[in-house]
Amino acid sequence: MAEKFIVKERSKLLEFLFNHLTGWSKKTIKQRLQGSSVAVNGEINTKHDFLLNVDDVVEVGVVKKASTQAQTLQKLEIIYQDKEIIAINKPAGLLSVGNTSESKQHALAILRSQLSRGKNKVKLWPVHRLDRDTSGVLLFATSKEMRETVMDKWSISEKIYLAIVEGCPKEKQGTIDQPLRADEKEYRMHVGKHPNAKPAITHY
Repeated sequence: MAEKFIVKERSKLLEFLFNHLTGWSKKTIKQRLQGSSVAVNGEINTKHDFLLNVDDVVEVGVVKKASTQAQTLQKLEIIYQDKEIIAINKPAGLLSVGNTSESKQHALAILRSQLSRGKNKVKLWPVHRLDRDTSGVLLFATSKEMRETVMDKWSISEKIYLAIVEGCPKEKQGTIDQPLRADEKEYRMHVGKHPNAKPAITHY
C-alpha cells in the first residue's frame, strides 16, 4: 500500500522524500523514482529535482506505470538508413531491446514493426544498447555479419556522451575502472568484477 504525504512547504522532490522516508538513502530514493513508484498529485513523477508546491500530495509505493510518450511510442525517428545499417534517435524512457518483463515496447520491436510490410518481417540485430533513461543514436544491422563487422570496430570508434550529473568530483581529473558484464538473457549490464566481465575504463 502506498504511503501518502502532504507537502507543507515548497521543496524539491528528492529532498522532500529524503526528509520523510526514514532510513532511505538518496540512492534508494532515486531508484524508486526511476522505477515509477512515486506519484505527485496522482501522476507518476520520476524527476528528482521536481519542485513541489504547498498542498501537493506525494505517494510512495504506487504500482501503476507512468504514461510517458516512450511507453506508447509507435514510430521512431530514423536518422540514417542504407541496406546494411539503420540509425535511430532513441528517446529517453524507452528500452533498446526487450527483456522478460517488457517484450513489446522497446526500440528493436518498434523499429521492426515500423519497417515491416505485411508478412515480410524485417530482421534486425542491435549493434549496441543505450540505457532506458539515455537518449541518443542507436544502431541496428540488417544482418548478423554486418553486426559483427561494426562491433569489431566499436572499441576504436569515437563516441560522444553528454550527461547531467549531481554534485562534482573532489578531483578535477581521474579514472573510473569498473568492469562490465553483459547478461544476454535479460539484456542488462552488470558492473563489477566477474570472470566474464570486460574492462571498462573512463577517464575524466
